Amino acid sequence: MLSKRFLIGHRIALGFAVPLAALIFIGFFSLRNLDEMQRESRAVSHTVDVIGQLRIFANGLARLESVGRGYAISGDEQLKIAFETYRSAALESISKLRELTADNVRQNVRLDRLQELVMARAELSKGLIIARDSGGADVGDLANLVRRGQEVSDQIWQVAGEMNSEEEALLVERRKASAEAGDFTRKSVTYGSLAALIVVAIGGAILSGSITRPLEQLQQSATRIGEGDYAHRVAIASEDEIGRLGDVFNRMAAQVEQRQEALADQDWLKTGLAKLAARFQQQRDPARIAEILLAEMAAQLDVPCSAMYRSMDGPEGARLELAASYAAANPPQTLPAGEGLAGQCQREKKRILLETTPPGYLRIGS
Repeated sequence: MLSKRFLIGHRIALGFAVPLAALIFIGFFSLRNLDEMQRESRAVSHTVDVIGQLRIFANGLARLESVGRGYAISGDEQLKIAFETYRSAALESISKLRELTADNVRQNVRLDRLQELVMARAELSKGLIIARDSGGADVGDLANLVRRGQEVSDQIWQVAGEMNSEEEALLVERRKASAEAGDFTRKSVTYGSLAALIVVAIGGAILSGSITRPLEQLQQSATRIGEGDYAHRVAIASEDEIGRLGDVFNRMAAQVEQRQEALADQDWLKTGLAKLAARFQQQRDPARIAEILLAEMAAQLDVPCSAMYRSMDGPEGARLELAASYAAANPPQTLPAGEGLAGQCQREKKRILLETTPPGYLRIGS
């Protein structure tokens, strides 16, 4: 849950920052995976190029072998002219292979051996051509050249086969790595995007709830106060803009409650005075007026039992005489000054207020 101390602007910024950070992380991670996949793809392409160059070399070598034997048999001048072309092409293929496999020590060793064998094979093919041109070579010499050339060719094909086998194995390995990198990248993007979507959804829900819930509380509180529950207060503990608004709302509600209480007190007082004025009309008897006053006080002040005395002065001194009573059982008709609480009030000319009384102090019966 977002901290209650965060302002709404901070919450919104945080709500955007979290998914944005997640997207940046996913993008960076995916970019790194894409770079890895590209490296693997380039490695696969490089290996394919090496294998292709080996095939070109194999074709050139086969032609180089056939030129010498063909010229020795047919004496075709075109084959003699093509000899140098095929020899140069074979050596050029070796140079290209050396460039392509510069980071592979084993292949470089094989290429050194292959170059020696190709040059030796070219010299044997050239020997066949020279023997054909001299015209003095016998069949045994030619057969010996052909046999030696075949032995060298077998060695060349063996070395070339080893190179091709290593590159084929490397190609399988790199294709597998490239496929794994591509699959990992796709899964990273898919699951990363899904995770980012979940983070955005959860963050949005939390952010929305942190804003809408206090607003709903304010709305409910405003409805209750509008219906007359002026004692209700908004319970928002946050310190953001909504929390401050809640404090202002509570102060406003307190002011409204005080104003309503004051108006109610004024209305109660005016209503009671109006009732008394109506009942006092054309009344001249003090006892009757006292009875009316006690009855109205019992209704308005919720006083279940009361008595009213008048202060009188006589030869015996000041005293209190009963003017009227309300639900009082046999109240005394007179009270000398200073006798009891009422007499003491008469003597001191001031009120005595009893806030707490012991049980049984005043009996009410029926």
